[in-house]
Amino acid sequence: MIVTENQYHRIKKIQEDINLLLTELEFIKKDVISIDEVVTQSANYFKIDKSEILKNSRKKKLVEIRRFIYTYLRDVNGNTYQSIASYFSRHHASIIHSYNNFRDDLTNYVDVKQEYNQYLQQMEF
Repeated sequence: MIVTENQYHRIKKIQEDINLLLTELEFIKKDVISIDEVVTQSANYFKIDKSEILKNSRKKKLVEIRRFIYTYLRDVNGNTYQSIASYFSRHHASIIHSYNNFRDDLTNYVDVKQEYNQYLQQMEF
């Protein structure tokens, strides 16, 4: 098979792009923190036992804490809805619903945004 000079340069460019993407992927992988670490750190921040966060309780305080965690895991850590749901023993649609409602609250309520920003500052690993 004969490869023209133009094809050769295109192949080299594709190889360079692939190598760059692989390097970036390795960098991203190093920055991802386990869900368990995030939940543990969050429990410490909110001064609550980690097992309380994982319960199926609908107490307002626990629901709010979980919303903070879901949003952090999704936006900062890049976890999928399914992985978050699996960890919390919930259906992924429940995580999506909670996440979307919390994102709306962040837009509409200054106090919620301030609380979340404080949480984000404390969650820097």
